[in-house]
Amino acid sequence: GTGQGNTYRLELGSMKATLLGTAHYSGITDVCFPSGCSELFVTCSKNDIRVWNTVARSELLRIQVPNLVCNCIAVLPNGKSIVSGWDDGKIRAFFPESGKLQYVITDAHAEAVTAV
Repeated sequence: GTGQGNTYRLELGSMKATLLGTAHYSGITDVCFPSGCSELFVTCSKNDIRVWNTVARSELLRIQVPNLVCNCIAVLPNGKSIVSGWDDGKIRAFFPESGKLQYVITDAHAEAVTAV
């Protein structure tokens, strides 16, 4: 493994590294299972949000906001947004397919947002 939570297989002859899996490298602060979808779940940690596939046991998407901590997440019942709370007091929503920012609610809280 690495300090960034990645696990590799190294072929000694060629020194070729193959990525076997990924993981958060700090504690998980929240987990969410989308309604009616047992194949996916979403986690957040110190510096990112990740979407996981339970069948393939793999990371599908990583959303990062530099220099901020994601404290909490929720997936809308229709599955069209990942809503997240951050330590800068903002709520951010992202498209679950691409990770692109949908909207930001500024000043959602005077301090860190810890629940959505």
